[in-house]
Amino acid sequence: PLPLSGAEGGSGGGGGDAQYMGLARAGVTLRAEARRQRPWRLIVDATAEKVAGVKARTAASVAETADPAGAASAAVSVDDDLEDDELYRIHLDEKFEEEGESLLDMPVTLSATAVSQTPGPLRHRFVLKKTLPVHSRCPDYAQLEYDVRALVATPQVRPGSTLRAKAQASVASARQPEYLMRGLGGHSTVRGTSRGQFGLARVLGAISTEWRTPIGGKPGEESIFALSLFTDAGTGLVVSEPGDSSRLRPAAGMSVGAGLLVGPIKFEYTLATTGEARRTFGIDV
Repeated sequence: PLPLSGAEGGSGGGGGDAQYMGLARAGVTLRAEARRQRPWRLIVDATAEKVAGVKARTAASVAETADPAGAASAAVSVDDDLEDDELYRIHLDEKFEEEGESLLDMPVTLSATAVSQTPGPLRHRFVLKKTLPVHSRCPDYAQLEYDVRALVATPQVRPGSTLRAKAQASVASARQPEYLMRGLGGHSTVRGTSRGQFGLARVLGAISTEWRTPIGGKPGEESIFALSLFTDAGTGLVVSEPGDSSRLRPAAGMSVGAGLLVGPIKFEYTLATTGEARRTFGIDV
């Protein structure tokens, strides 16, 4: 279930009257890669998918659909479950009931990606996406994304430590539907917040820095344990009125935190500018 209004980050206020929508996506992707073309690796994807949604008026009605007897407890916990959902939030008003078929249908997308392969601390990535209006119910928009990553050793601070940084930006044309917009907030932009908590962005920029140092282990051997200190910041132009993506407003968020890594598993504690404090764990990628 994804919040429409009345939930945290939505357009309404009361949690009991929160509106949710279930979003299902299924598709197929064809990919071609040219790995040996230095200094760039080129990737071309063609994706066709079906997107469908079903609207439920309240959290209680969502729970009753699955388990009438457990509606009360499910209605309380449904918003907590959203925090770990990989799907991003979307906000639509009552027009979803009338226009849902045209808003959520069958996008066919062609994307081209270029990833730098030259030696050095920087890695660049460009992605250009364009939907193909092969039928009347396919959204017609273009999106450009860019990100750069840096990895620098900092032995002068502590032996084995590194400084990692990432900056990203994206911009999309005016016809991009809300359900395909990038969410401002969440692990990929501002850790310690929910995905899309600050809104759905047509224009987005974010930066993340993290200092990491190994701990424990025997001299001369690589340790599986590490500590990290990080800060994230994101900003963008997000939809100001649900259901009307032509109206945008500025939004921004920031967080700081610390983490413990055990091999590929990481545990993080984060404080965000929203006043939230969160403990999370996941896979380090």
